[in-house]
Amino acid sequence: MTVPDAVSNLFVESLKLSAKQRTVLDVIHEHPRGITAARIATIMGTTVNTLRGHLDELLAQEAIRAEAPNVGSRGRPALVYYSRVPDNRAIALEYITLVRVFAQYLLETTDDPRAVAYDIGRTWAREISTEPCDESELLVRLAQMGFDPVPVEEPHNLADTQLAAPPVEQSNV
Repeated sequence: MTVPDAVSNLFVESLKLSAKQRTVLDVIHEHPRGITAARIATIMGTTVNTLRGHLDELLAQEAIRAEAPNVGSRGRPALVYYSRVPDNRAIALEYITLVRVFAQYLLETTDDPRAVAYDIGRTWAREISTEPCDESELLVRLAQMGFDPVPVEEPHNLADTQLAAPPVEQSNV
Protein backbone atom coordinates (compact mmCIF):
# COMPACT_ATOMS: atom_id res chain seq x y z
CA MET A 1 0.00 0.00 0.00
CA THR A 2 1.39 3.40 -0.95
CA VAL A 3 1.05 6.30 1.42
CA PRO A 4 -0.65 9.28 -0.24
CA ASP A 5 1.00 12.70 -0.29
CA ALA A 6 0.48 14.94 2.71
CA VAL A 7 -2.62 17.04 2.29
CA SER A 8 -0.50 20.19 2.61
CA ASN A 9 1.12 19.27 -0.73
CA LEU A 10 -2.26 19.28 -2.45
CA PHE A 11 -3.23 22.93 -2.56
CA VAL A 12 -5.32 23.30 -5.68
CA GLU A 13 -2.89 25.88 -7.11
CA SER A 14 -0.11 23.28 -7.18
CA LEU A 15 -2.12 20.71 -9.14
CA LYS A 16 -1.90 20.59 -12.92
CA LEU A 17 -5.59 20.40 -13.79
CA SER A 18 -7.62 21.14 -16.87
CA ALA A 19 -10.58 23.49 -16.51
CA LYS A 20 -13.00 20.53 -16.42
CA GLN A 21 -10.91 18.66 -13.84
CA ARG A 22 -10.87 21.78 -11.66
CA THR A 23 -14.67 22.03 -11.99
CA VAL A 24 -15.06 18.36 -11.00
CA LEU A 25 -12.75 18.93 -8.03
CA ASP A 26 -14.76 22.01 -7.01
CA VAL A 27 -18.00 19.99 -7.06
CA ILE A 28 -16.42 17.22 -4.96
CA HIS A 29 -14.92 19.80 -2.60
CA GLU A 30 -18.39 21.29 -2.03
CA HIS A 31 -19.55 17.90 -0.69
CA PRO A 32 -17.34 17.09 2.32
CA ARG A 33 -19.45 14.02 3.16
CA GLY A 34 -18.71 12.60 -0.28
CA ILE A 35 -20.49 12.47 -3.60
CA THR A 36 -21.07 9.80 -6.25
CA ALA A 37 -20.08 10.07 -9.89
CA ALA A 38 -23.76 10.01 -10.88
CA ARG A 39 -24.48 13.03 -8.67
CA ILE A 40 -21.42 14.91 -9.97
CA ALA A 41 -22.53 14.21 -13.55
CA THR A 42 -26.03 15.51 -12.79
CA ILE A 43 -24.66 18.69 -11.21
CA MET A 44 -22.32 19.29 -14.16
CA GLY A 45 -24.87 18.35 -16.81
CA THR A 46 -22.72 15.60 -18.29
CA THR A 47 -22.62 11.80 -18.34
CA VAL A 48 -20.82 9.50 -15.92
CA ASN A 49 -18.79 8.07 -18.82
CA THR A 50 -17.55 11.55 -19.75
CA LEU A 51 -16.79 12.26 -16.11
CA ARG A 52 -14.76 9.08 -15.46
CA GLY A 53 -11.61 10.34 -17.21
CA HIS A 54 -11.58 13.46 -15.05
CA LEU A 55 -12.12 11.39 -11.89
CA ASP A 56 -9.31 9.01 -12.90
CA GLU A 57 -6.90 11.94 -13.36
CA LEU A 58 -7.90 13.48 -10.01
CA LEU A 59 -7.35 10.08 -8.36
CA ALA A 60 -3.96 9.73 -10.07
CA GLN A 61 -2.90 13.14 -8.71
CA GLU A 62 -4.24 12.12 -5.27
CA ALA A 63 -6.45 15.22 -5.20
CA ILE A 64 -9.43 12.99 -4.36
CA ARG A 65 -10.03 9.58 -2.87
CA ALA A 66 -12.75 7.07 -3.62
CA GLU A 67 -14.42 4.69 -1.19
CA ALA A 68 -17.03 2.01 -1.62
CA PRO A 69 -19.66 2.52 1.07
CA ASN A 70 -20.41 -0.43 3.33
CA VAL A 71 -24.10 -0.77 2.49
CA GLY A 72 -24.49 -4.51 3.09
CA SER A 73 -26.56 -5.09 -0.03
CA ARG A 74 -25.88 -7.20 -3.11
CA GLY A 75 -24.13 -5.80 -6.12
CA ARG A 76 -21.33 -3.34 -6.51
CA PRO A 77 -22.02 -0.07 -4.67
CA ALA A 78 -21.30 3.25 -6.34
CA LEU A 79 -17.99 4.76 -5.28
CA VAL A 80 -18.16 7.86 -3.13
CA TYR A 81 -15.58 10.55 -3.92
CA TYR A 82 -13.98 12.85 -1.34
CA SER A 83 -11.69 15.83 -1.84
CA ARG A 84 -8.22 15.67 -0.29
CA VAL A 85 -7.44 19.29 -1.18
CA PRO A 86 -7.36 21.60 1.82
CA ASP A 87 -9.80 24.49 2.05
CA ASN A 88 -7.52 27.52 1.75
CA ARG A 89 -10.10 29.85 3.28
CA ALA A 90 -10.60 27.64 6.35
CA ILE A 91 -6.85 27.35 6.84
CA ALA A 92 -6.40 31.12 6.53
CA LEU A 93 -9.19 31.78 9.04
CA GLU A 94 -7.58 29.39 11.53
CA TYR A 95 -4.22 31.12 11.17
CA ILE A 96 -5.86 34.52 11.59
CA THR A 97 -7.48 33.28 14.79
CA LEU A 98 -4.11 32.02 16.00
CA VAL A 99 -2.48 35.40 15.24
CA ARG A 100 -5.23 37.20 17.16
CA VAL A 101 -4.73 34.91 20.17
CA PHE A 102 -0.98 35.59 20.10
CA ALA A 103 -1.57 39.34 19.78
CA GLN A 104 -4.01 39.34 22.69
CA TYR A 105 -1.55 37.32 24.77
CA LEU A 106 1.23 39.84 24.02
CA LEU A 107 -1.06 42.70 24.95
CA GLU A 108 -1.92 41.11 28.29
CA THR A 109 1.49 39.72 29.30
CA THR A 110 4.17 42.18 28.17
CA ASP A 111 5.03 45.70 29.22
CA ASP A 112 5.75 46.80 25.64
CA PRO A 113 3.67 44.64 23.25
CA ARG A 114 4.55 46.83 20.25
CA ALA A 115 8.31 46.26 20.75
CA VAL A 116 7.76 42.52 21.20
CA ALA A 117 5.57 42.45 18.07
CA TYR A 118 8.32 44.20 16.07
CA ASP A 119 10.87 41.67 17.36
CA ILE A 120 8.58 38.82 16.33
CA GLY A 121 8.11 40.40 12.90
CA ARG A 122 11.84 40.76 12.39
CA THR A 123 12.43 37.15 13.47
CA TRP A 124 9.69 35.96 11.12
CA ALA A 125 11.20 37.97 8.24
CA ARG A 126 14.58 36.33 8.83
CA GLU A 127 12.96 32.88 8.96
CA ILE A 128 11.09 33.23 5.66
CA SER A 129 13.94 34.94 3.80
CA THR A 130 16.10 32.45 1.99
CA GLU A 131 18.34 35.18 0.62
CA PRO A 132 18.37 38.97 0.45
CA CYS A 133 16.03 40.44 -2.13
CA ASP A 134 15.54 43.85 -3.67
CA GLU A 135 12.59 46.08 -2.84
CA SER A 136 10.52 45.03 -5.88
CA GLU A 137 10.80 41.35 -4.92
CA LEU A 138 9.81 42.21 -1.37
CA LEU A 139 6.76 44.15 -2.59
CA VAL A 140 5.68 41.17 -4.72
CA ARG A 141 6.04 38.82 -1.75
CA LEU A 142 4.08 41.13 0.56
CA ALA A 143 1.35 41.44 -2.09
CA GLN A 144 1.14 37.64 -2.41
CA MET A 145 0.54 37.45 1.34
CA GLY A 146 -2.29 39.99 1.15
CA PHE A 147 -0.59 43.07 2.62
CA ASP A 148 -1.21 45.32 -0.45
CA PRO A 149 2.11 47.19 -0.11
CA VAL A 150 2.40 50.72 -1.50
CA PRO A 151 5.75 52.54 -1.67
CA VAL A 152 5.60 55.83 0.24
CA GLU A 153 5.78 58.84 -2.12
CA GLU A 154 8.32 60.76 -0.03
CA PRO A 155 10.23 58.05 1.80
CA HIS A 156 12.46 58.80 4.74
CA ASN A 157 14.70 56.09 3.45
CA LEU A 158 14.73 53.81 0.41
CA ALA A 159 12.68 51.07 2.08
CA ASP A 160 9.61 53.02 3.28
CA THR A 161 6.45 51.16 2.34
CA GLN A 162 2.90 51.46 3.58
CA LEU A 163 0.77 48.33 4.01
CA ALA A 164 -2.55 49.52 2.59
CA ALA A 165 -4.56 46.42 3.47
CA PRO A 166 -3.31 44.16 6.25
CA PRO A 167 -4.31 40.53 5.66
CA VAL A 168 -5.62 40.29 9.22
CA GLU A 169 -8.62 42.36 10.22
CA GLN A 170 -7.54 45.16 12.51
CA SER A 171 -8.86 45.23 16.05
CA ASN A 172 -7.84 46.77 19.34
CA VAL A 173 -5.27 43.99 19.78
